[in-house]
Amino acid sequence: MNMNKIEVKAFKFRYCEDLLEKALIDSSQYENPDYFKFDNEFAEGKTCIFFNENLIDSLDLRLGYNEKGVNECDVNNAILLYQNIFYELDGIKRPITPFEASDKRLWTYLAHSYFYKYMQKRWQTGDIKKRYFMPGKRHQLRFEYLVRHGVARLWWMAYLCEDKINQKNPFHLLPILLNSTDVALQILERKWSHNRKLLHSHLKVIEGNVKYQKAEVHRDTVKRILANTGTSELTMLTQKELMYEITNLAETSLK
Repeated sequence: MNMNKIEVKAFKFRYCEDLLEKALIDSSQYENPDYFKFDNEFAEGKTCIFFNENLIDSLDLRLGYNEKGVNECDVNNAILLYQNIFYELDGIKRPITPFEASDKRLWTYLAHSYFYKYMQKRWQTGDIKKRYFMPGKRHQLRFEYLVRHGVARLWWMAYLCEDKINQKNPFHLLPILLNSTDVALQILERKWSHNRKLLHSHLKVIEGNVKYQKAEVHRDTVKRILANTGTSELTMLTQKELMYEITNLAETSLK
């Protein structure tokens, strides 16, 4: 292995479940940075998923929001993780896929190993069940677990927000999404957040007009989009058409 990359290991499914059970009984071990030892708890074979070794030292460990209400450390760390984790086999390197990024064994391992210092700084011991783990059996993973997990959420937010058309700043929508953690979860836990065209259209409307960026307007617009996707085929529209429709919904939210 090259010195500039570290392979991401995968816990055994059973170990993920055992570790969670123990955490629910006694979470005090999460106050000890040297507690976890994983000698024989890994699935067989290699994941072929790596991250650049300077990623951990580059993480932004600041907390809080800037004057615009944006959690800058989340923005910075989402981009860092997304750009520095990859799949490599036989010298061929590519970004990881959403399927690979849905493996809770990988994220549970990272939260308890290389990202442990970050997790303690960012989340302390709050909501260990959802921040350090992804509840449910191995084939019952819900999308909301991915966007609440302390490490997985970073990759998924960057992936969903990446605007490849904007080569100068492909992550310009991330600060809009992260204007409020509450609003971000309102969006990401909705079924339509998987549709990047719809998500981007919504975020671009919010980005384009400061009056739509108020949390209550943003939140209400999300609810109206959800209601409309049940009665109309918003996802079949072009992005221009979508932005027009979403603008009308945002205007209604202002009234």
